[in-house]
Amino acid sequence: MTKLFSALCAVVLIAGCGGGSGSETAEQTQDAANTAHEEAMEQTQDQAALVAPASYEGAETTTLTGSLGCGHCTHQVGTSCSAALQTADGTIYILDGMSAGDVPFDKRFDGITLKVVGKVAENQGTNFVKVDSFEEVG
Repeated sequence: MTKLFSALCAVVLIAGCGGGSGSETAEQTQDAANTAHEEAMEQTQDQAALVAPASYEGAETTTLTGSLGCGHCTHQVGTSCSAALQTADGTIYILDGMSAGDVPFDKRFDGITLKVVGKVAENQGTNFVKVDSFEEVG
C-alpha cells in the first residue's frame, strides 16, 4: 500500500511540474501511473496468494466436518480456486494438495458436507489441512 501511495504521489508531482513540453509531461504521467498500477497488482497478488505451510510437523491428526466450497469463489480466500472446508464455527480450512481431478476440488460447488481427517496448520493467516482421508456426510 505504501508503494502504491508513493507511486501515486510521484504521478501528482510529475503532473504538477511545468518543466518540459506538454507531451513529455503527459507521457511521464502515464508511465508513472502504469508503474503504480503494476506495483499495486503485484503487491495484491503477493499478499493474496495462498502458500501452504512448509511443514505439518508436530501437528496432531484432526477430524473436521463442514461445508465444502471454493476458497476463492465462495470464501474470498486467495487469488485462485481451491477446495475449502468451512466448519460450524465459521473457520475456513484450505484442503492442501487437492486440485482438479480430486473429488473435493471437483465437488466444491455441489453444496456437500465433508468429513476430513488430516493435520492442520496455519500460514500467513490462512488455515490449511493436509488431507489424509475424506468422506461425504449425509
